[in-house]
Amino acid sequence: METRTRTQYYRRRSTRVKCIVAVVILIVLVVIVVTVVAVTVTNANRRAESTATQAPQPGVTTRKALSTEPTPTTFVAPSKTENVTLSFPVFTRDRLEVVLNVSFQYHISPENFQQLYAIYGSGYGWALESSAVDELKGVGPEFSVREYAADDQDIKRALYDGLRRRLEGTCCKPSCETLPEGCLEDCVLPTQCTDQQRGLYVDAVILWSYAAEIPGFVLDRLREITAYEVSSRPLYTNNAFQ
Repeated sequence: METRTRTQYYRRRSTRVKCIVAVVILIVLVVIVVTVVAVTVTNANRRAESTATQAPQPGVTTRKALSTEPTPTTFVAPSKTENVTLSFPVFTRDRLEVVLNVSFQYHISPENFQQLYAIYGSGYGWALESSAVDELKGVGPEFSVREYAADDQDIKRALYDGLRRRLEGTCCKPSCETLPEGCLEDCVLPTQCTDQQRGLYVDAVILWSYAAEIPGFVLDRLREITAYEVSSRPLYTNNAFQ
């Protein structure tokens, strides 16, 4: 009986010890898991803070080009007809300043427009207008204020010839002798023409109109001079026969 009781006691004691050991192991595992999780979260927070405080590093961004300039090999050139109105000051032969308002039209064939675009790109219009103004400013001093006031047709012809010379170049047009405007004076035969003599590759220019704005004080002075000349003319005539 005593032996049996002692055996049961040891069994219960062994079971209790096993339970205690199991609980201890479980607690240790829980502590380990909690520690690992805490360390992981801490490291993650530190990395996030470090990334947030670092200055952004320059990177390389690749962008798809929105558009590209057409090249002579891929660009299909249209024919081009443009109307242009320009207003700019010029000096007259008598060293007075007037403002010229000029309206003209130019036409460019597809072949010539392709060459023009290859040189100036989308700025071809600006190049044509700047060249036209430069040429017409050179024509301005050939005439006096009185001729501008009288709307002399020689002025229109000189402006037209200047535009043709600068924009069309000095090369003779094919069969130009049959054209209404005729051949440009001293034009170069097409077979002998260089790129520099082709101007800005314009095929045709039409000068619609021109007008000169003359300052009021200049007109007043011109009227005074004209009136004086008219009033003095009989005196000169009478003196001539005395």
